[in-house]
Amino acid sequence: MTNELPSVPERMLNLTKSSLEVLQGYVFEGQWQVPDEIYEHRLKVCSTCDWYDGSVYCRKCGCPMNHKAKYAAMECPMGYFPKYKDTY
Repeated sequence: MTNELPSVPERMLNLTKSSLEVLQGYVFEGQWQVPDEIYEHRLKVCSTCDWYDGSVYCRKCGCPMNHKAKYAAMECPMGYFPKYKDTY
């Protein structure tokens, strides 16, 4: 594990992929954002992860987790939280 974020091109690629996944999740599954309690849980998971930089970013994917954790189609790059599916 490194203390540095991925390179800027890699972070931009990851951000682009994540944006497309969020859009697809909304269009095809009707899922946009997670409920507040799921969001808070995801942030707690991030705060205990060795890849979390302690402020905002995941050093594995380079994403700002305070934003990424809000969206249902997003999942942790380390597998600590899956995509959210509303089963109601």
